[in-house]
Amino acid sequence: SEMEATQLSHLREELKKAKNLLTSSESSRIRYQLEAEETKRKLAAVSAKLDETEKQLEELSENEDARVRELRKISHDRDRAWQSELEAAVQRQHALDSAALASAMNEINKLR
Repeated sequence: SEMEATQLSHLREELKKAKNLLTSSESSRIRYQLEAEETKRKLAAVSAKLDETEKQLEELSENEDARVRELRKISHDRDRAWQSELEAAVQRQHALDSAALASAMNEINKLR
């Protein structure tokens, strides 16, 4: 009977160790599950931030493309305006030169 008591005591000790191990394992499982959920939440937040950043980058790119088109149009319009001004100035100078030439020819004809 003493042997049974020793075996019973040993079994109780083993049962106590098993319960402690089970409790510890369950605590670890819960802790890891909470950590996994927190990591998942953080990952979702980072993913959402990345999506927002990509959207902003796309909008900036579209705005930049529109700005480049606008600047090209402004430059083209300015070039056309300068070309028109240059042509008008050349025509005015040509008219002045023609008038001066006609005046000089009149003077020459008068002197003949």
